[in-house]
Amino acid sequence: YEYSAILDLRTSDICVELDGIKFRKDDARTVKLTPPTHFNCRSILVYVTTNDVPVEWTSEEDLDAGVRSVQKEFK
Repeated sequence: YEYSAILDLRTSDICVELDGIKFRKDDARTVKLTPPTHFNCRSILVYVTTNDVPVEWTSEEDLDAGVRSVQKEFK
């Protein structure tokens, strides 16, 4: 998947940080990274397909940082 945030003046810091990250659907962090990631979240997940090859997957460190940015009480 690729996290896709609506980028405008109302975009949250969480969604700005997560926008564009790419992760596999079987990744354990998928539950935490699936929108909505906060109240009034407008983001979506976009499928990454074999037509998108080569895919530059987001690093493990950046995925972990993304998970930490999701509000604990939200998910």
